[in-house]
Amino acid sequence: MQVESLETRLKEDILAEVRETGGRMLLHREEYSPASNQSRVIGYWENIQPENVKTPAEVYAALKDENYNISYRRIPLTREKDALASDVDAIQYCKDE
Repeated sequence: MQVESLETRLKEDILAEVRETGGRMLLHREEYSPASNQSRVIGYWENIQPENVKTPAEVYAALKDENYNISYRRIPLTREKDALASDVDAIQYCKDE
């Protein structure tokens, strides 16, 4: 799946940055000021434990290993593409299982 390969690559990039920066990663958040009606982006360093960096598939697999009764399914829906009847059917099928 293309999305899963992108997630794996993102994890690898995160772990590489964490190694290069001694266990930290530069993150950003946006703060909005209603008084000035403006937003600003603020950078900050976050300590990252490599064992806590996981893809969604890894998170679900870990939960399954802990005996949670869950299934990992992905139905690609985006804002750029209208949901097809087959997408809705796939969601309904997962719900009914």
